[in-house]
Amino acid sequence: MALEDTIADVVEKLRDGAFPNERSVSQHVVLRILSDLHWDVFEPSVVWPEYATSGGGRADFALCEPRSKPKVLIEVKQPGRAEGGVQQSLEHAFHTAVHFVVFTDGRTWSFHLPAEPGDHEDRRAFKLDLYEHPARWSAAVLESYLHWRAVASGKALESACNECRMLNLPAVTFGA
Repeated sequence: MALEDTIADVVEKLRDGAFPNERSVSQHVVLRILSDLHWDVFEPSVVWPEYATSGGGRADFALCEPRSKPKVLIEVKQPGRAEGGVQQSLEHAFHTAVHFVVFTDGRTWSFHLPAEPGDHEDRRAFKLDLYEHPARWSAAVLESYLHWRAVASGKALESACNECRMLNLPAVTFGA
């Protein structure tokens, strides 16, 4: 229930313009949600801020499990800019051998798989807009992709891969 309450509070504050920049989204949205998803946000070897990727880039956060071994990179943008830098971040993740990247501006959460074929849109497994869904549904999506246990067990990556492949299946035509 705590995650649902957090999401409802975040949505209300987003609508009021309470998070004007990337830093405020990181601190007041992303870290709150990660905490509710059972990440130890106060342990830098678990939730690693400003993680240096190969090629000289930096991810805003790396979610590490086991400690110091990134499984998910999170890129945070100011509100309305969630898609900025997607291609570059996917390349950094690919070269760093991280298989799951999340882009968020607090409102939208896009889950991408750098190793999948195609352009960055083809690599998106799912896009969640907190304004479009009830908090309960949004919480379920965030739990399936970002809950500590789902990431640690590999289930989050497996779910994202399945979603991505389902989205990119060729159209089926019936009859001739």
